[in-house]
Amino acid sequence: MGAFPPGVGVLLLCFNRFHNYAVGQLATINEAGKFSMPDRSAIEKMKRATMPKATEEDIHAAVKAAYDAAVTKRDNDLFQTGRLYVQLFTLLIIV
Repeated sequence: MGAFPPGVGVLLLCFNRFHNYAVGQLATINEAGKFSMPDRSAIEKMKRATMPKATEEDIHAAVKAAYDAAVTKRDNDLFQTGRLYVQLFTLLIIV
């Protein structure tokens, strides 16, 4: 950052905070349930139905892996959508 004027660092900080704000608002508004938290009980029912002869430990491990994957996907979807909003905001400032 030393080669850029101080204003560049300030803009980067503002865009970062705007991204965090936009993602928080997207998660709060959650229009049409697009960014809902995954339902662990629904995942467990699905795993029990698809793994009838599995042990409790296997089912618990499969539920944990599926739930963690669903939460990671939700977080990534929120991040990428927030990134699109920040890019639009950045283009409006630059142009």
